[in-house]
Amino acid sequence: MSVTRSTPRAGAWAALARPARRRARAHARQGAAGFSLVEVLVAMLVVAMGIATLVGPRRALWLAQAVLILAYTAIITVFLPEQWLHPYGAVVKNVPILALLLVLHQLEKR
Repeated sequence: MSVTRSTPRAGAWAALARPARRRARAHARQGAAGFSLVEVLVAMLVVAMGIATLVGPRRALWLAQAVLILAYTAIITVFLPEQWLHPYGAVVKNVPILALLLVLHQLEKR
């Protein structure tokens, strides 16, 4: 006689699948690619700043990058504060990057 019983493992997998389903529904609301217009525009701005860094680094560019980093760090801090504790340093990495931008700004000839 075979008895089917729920194992703790099965419950854990179901719990892991729930957030994935919620993310899938959220992406379906946002469109085919799963990105909002704001996300696409910010990504384009970041790419443009990267290209500008390669083409002609300037003091104003370092400031613009620092302002952008501070802005999205503030947004993440307000809406997703748990990201400060992310094991890969999703937000914490911004601190040394801002320090590097400050150094570049100071070293760039006026």
